[in-house]
Amino acid sequence: MARAEYRRLALALLLLSTGAEAASVYKWLDRDGLVHYDDQARLQQRLTRDYLDDRRIPSRLDATTPPAFIKAVAGDCAIARERADLISTASALYGSDPAGNVYPLSARQQVLEGKFAERDIGRYCAPNAAERLYREMRAERLKEKPAPVVVERRGP
Repeated sequence: MARAEYRRLALALLLLSTGAEAASVYKWLDRDGLVHYDDQARLQQRLTRDYLDDRRIPSRLDATTPPAFIKAVAGDCAIARERADLISTASALYGSDPAGNVYPLSARQQVLEGKFAERDIGRYCAPNAAERLYREMRAERLKEKPAPVVVERRGP
């Protein structure tokens, strides 16, 4: 009787293992980057030359700008436009020193503030400003020298 039970157990395990394979789920991405799940592996359909060409890594690391950086530059653009609008519509402009003293700006200083605001608009609101600023930032980081490595010798 023990053999019959072992046979039933082996048969049940065999059925469960084949059932588990049939219930597999495969995850894949389409051309738009949307995630899809399927019960069949469709590698022959997905691994085409077009698919592989779409998935290439850019030759330059700065070819893609992070979305968070693009969003930050858009925020800087909005701030620059608002500042320029305030400067152009203000009846008088005031400055302050580090001690907190407030003083009125001269006519020349007001003109300079307007020029600075226009410069910021040109910098942050130009077409492809985020990509250009990201390249500049990466170039500056590459110029920086890494900290020297200090090696200590211990022991005899």
